[in-house]
Amino acid sequence: MSTSLRSQPARTMLAALASVLMVLSMAAPALAQPGRGQGPPADVPRGNPTPGPQGLFELTVLHINDGESALLPTDDLPGAARFAAELLALQEEAEASRLPDQASRRAKQVDAHRNPRAALTISSGDNFLAGPRLQASLEGPDAFYDALVYTRTGFDAMTLGNHEFDFGPDVLADFIEAAGDIPFISANLDVAAEPRLAALEHQGRIAGSAVVEKGGRQIGVVGATTEQLGAISSPRDVVVSEVLPAVQAEVDALQEDGIEIILLSSHLQDLDEELTLVPHLSGVDAVVGGGGGEALGDDYPRMAEDRDGEMVPVVTTPGDYADIGKLVLFFDEAGELVKVGDDSQLLPVPLQGPRDTFIAENVEAPVEAYVAALAANRIATTEVPLDGRSQGPGVRDRETNLGNLLADAHLLAARERAAAFGVPPADIALQNGGGMRQDQVIPPGPVTELDTFDIAAFTNFVSAAQITGTELRSALERSVAALPGPAGSHGQWAGVEFNYDTDQPAQVVRFPENVLVSEGSRIRNAVVTRADGTRVSVVRDGVLVAPDAVFTIASIDFLLRGGGDGYLSLDQPFTTLGITYQQALAERFEQLGTVTVSDYPDLSVDNDLRTRFGPVGTFPVTQP
Repeated sequence: MSTSLRSQPARTMLAALASVLMVLSMAAPALAQPGRGQGPPADVPRGNPTPGPQGLFELTVLHINDGESALLPTDDLPGAARFAAELLALQEEAEASRLPDQASRRAKQVDAHRNPRAALTISSGDNFLAGPRLQASLEGPDAFYDALVYTRTGFDAMTLGNHEFDFGPDVLADFIEAAGDIPFISANLDVAAEPRLAALEHQGRIAGSAVVEKGGRQIGVVGATTEQLGAISSPRDVVVSEVLPAVQAEVDALQEDGIEIILLSSHLQDLDEELTLVPHLSGVDAVVGGGGGEALGDDYPRMAEDRDGEMVPVVTTPGDYADIGKLVLFFDEAGELVKVGDDSQLLPVPLQGPRDTFIAENVEAPVEAYVAALAANRIATTEVPLDGRSQGPGVRDRETNLGNLLADAHLLAARERAAAFGVPPADIALQNGGGMRQDQVIPPGPVTELDTFDIAAFTNFVSAAQITGTELRSALERSVAALPGPAGSHGQWAGVEFNYDTDQPAQVVRFPENVLVSEGSRIRNAVVTRADGTRVSVVRDGVLVAPDAVFTIASIDFLLRGGGDGYLSLDQPFTTLGITYQQALAERFEQLGTVTVSDYPDLSVDNDLRTRFGPVGTFPVTQP
């Protein structure tokens, strides 16, 4: 296997060399792929798949997305070692002879020449995620554990997702440097203004696409990243452009270079985005999506018609190393997709399957030790369930008591540090639901340091800024814009009470430009309680009544820098207060000691209780 940038020359020479190597392979056993280990244990039965059409190139695309640092096994997830063992076995199986085991070696060589087969392994982004498992890499001196998983299993190309930028471009550069020679791809990102990423681009580690040689055929893999990157992550000076023109331009360039087989590996946050994109594309044979977490089941693969009337398979996986997608494609000599294999399917990684020894010893063991130390450090007790679920219901679609607790942590941390940092005491605080990552309810009992990392997983810093009543109303509109559906931008608030009407127009922000299209008019009433206890009416009966009032807001720097998550009105000069939101949360738990029902009552849907905001008619706001 070889990998190159689209722009690299000498395609003809490579093709000729591949032909020579194919002939030589008929006289010698195949060599192991670099970085792919030795496959599964010998006692793991794999069987021979059903033979495909004769005289065609059979390409098995083994794909994942949203691995998101799910490195350790749980009751529901297999962990990285079982994932690695399964993937290595599938790679070996995809390139093995389809003839019966008793067939002669010569017969198998002839069959391989006439019916070449190859495996291509790709990831469609979100290759790591903030949290305690990633923190083991960021604080450890020896290894970037997530990168070891990908190098061990020999990935051919990896798309840049949004979470790769959560810690900024420099941590992404660390990850890429740790990932051997794997190319990282995205056609609609320009990294020229980020020195370390630009250097990696110059070295061929970052590109719009990669050309991978498999079975004597050249395969182009084009990458694409969500246009919302600037609003939902921290790419700093990385420039994001529209996906469609960038992808089509990259496909056209590959075709001009003589590449006939082209795949798109995109991270657009929802497979519907890929399905909407395909009808506008030409020249893409298959699409592997990421970011949506869909489990296609019997609908694997989905099919969409492209601009030329060709049917294109579109696939994805749920993520967390729990499944491996197996998309089998048959191509003729001209590189035309002839058939999608009947054995294409989504394959669960067995929860009790074999474990790759290297990953078990060099990834799972040190990460488990790090996490265990965090779990052993008890910092508080809760008498009430603390709801950190993401949605349905959760922090992305309603008020929760854990959301209130984290917003209060921002508010109190900002007030305690106001004098030291020369800023006014905070009046209000905001935490976006997308920044809360635990996605579960903490039951009554101990609260540990590990819990705070699970909840507040990113390196966001509590910060303070000055905003007007007009800007606050816009932020409140953004907070409820997606309701009744969930969104990472949905806010958890402190210091303000408000109600809203989802029958009214929602605020609209256009991405990737991060431009306000319409302000929205869902907020009906809003009252701020200042740090000194004074109550100020900002919105009354849908009318903004204090447009010029000035408030100090405490939030995470992600939301205050460039209008993160679409909070454009919060794009103001701000002061970082020297404490991460995880540290602020831990500090708040330690201050409380015991979380009681009077502090943070259960706000779950079952109890239908709200204390800070809710729908008009259900949640009244008392005006001063």
